[in-house]
Amino acid sequence: MNYSYHSRFINMGSMTEIHQPASFRPDALTALAYGVVIWLAATAALTSLGPIVLPAAGTRAASITIPAFSALALLIGIAAFSVFRRSRSDGPALRLLFGSSITSAGLLLDAALYLVAGGQYPFIGAEQQGPLAFFLVFAYGALLVAPHALPARHAKGQRNGAAAV
Repeated sequence: MNYSYHSRFINMGSMTEIHQPASFRPDALTALAYGVVIWLAATAALTSLGPIVLPAAGTRAASITIPAFSALALLIGIAAFSVFRRSRSDGPALRLLFGSSITSAGLLLDAALYLVAGGQYPFIGAEQQGPLAFFLVFAYGALLVAPHALPARHAKGQRNGAAAV
């Protein structure tokens, strides 16, 4: 394997090496692009369907609907990571990279949207802003952990959790 660099850190008193493949930066940019696409689709859905499907703050429907929508975000993250990892070596670093990249892309874009829209999500009523904020926090947490919800994909010939070499 061709490694462009490696770093060392002390782990529980022992020296451990972490190797990152040369493709780390392109993978990060690709993961960010996935995050932008997910954000665009979610924002389009929220601005068009949000006024209809988002419950008002303080209702029983909010405590049921918002976790259900967040579960949908988890499934979207899992599906996106399944496609993303097809041509890459699966591992904890790739999963962390993907989850943090798609989440940070969405958070930054939502922050910009809130800034431009004067602190209110566009086309969402005042009584729905609270449940929407709850959904966004819940959904971004789900996207962050989504890659870790899939079982590890091992190289051919490996079984029983043996690490890829």
